Amino acid sequence: IPATVREVVLGRSRRLSEPQQRALAAMAIIGRAATFDLWQRVTGASEETSVDTLECCLARRLLVRQADGRYDFDHGLIREILIRELCPERRRLLHRQVAEALIEKGVECRLGEIAHHYVEAELWLPALDYLEPEESDVDQPAMRIYSDHEMGRLATEGRGFLTFLEGSGLLPVHAREWIIDRAFAINEQVLSL
Repeated sequence: IPATVREVVLGRSRRLSEPQQRALAAMAIIGRAATFDLWQRVTGASEETSVDTLECCLARRLLVRQADGRYDFDHGLIREILIRELCPERRRLLHRQVAEALIEKGVECRLGEIAHHYVEAELWLPALDYLEPEESDVDQPAMRIYSDHEMGRLATEGRGFLTFLEGSGLLPVHAREWIIDRAFAINEQVLSL
């Protein structure tokens, strides 16, 4: 990211109050196009405070309202810059808060999104709960189609995740084999499409 672009984005965000900057960071962690309700749940702010923050972010062209009523960053670089500015502890905290808010939201959320946020929060056991759908969640699979680049990144993260679980004693050998078997089964399902 060019330094001048980074400085422009950070200059715009620094004009916000400290609580508004934290709310904007939460929006960055949520990901693409979030509803106002989800954003408010993640931040825990009152409706009045959330509306004030939203209006400031819209006025500074940090966020835009989409045709479907959701909000997103005016440009993807804004999100990326804001995320890079967060310390690892803040990122993990926000990812956990997003996962919890998605769970509270209920049927509107995707299992894969919840799993992603728990993985980013380094909360491995809850992440596993949302990687394997329950019988009642068959219509909400945690899978989607990934590009080759995304698959490479996910494979690397997955190997690191398994190594961490084994090293911490949270994953017995038989469970590791089960996870690998499930990954191959998913891969075969994808290929049969």
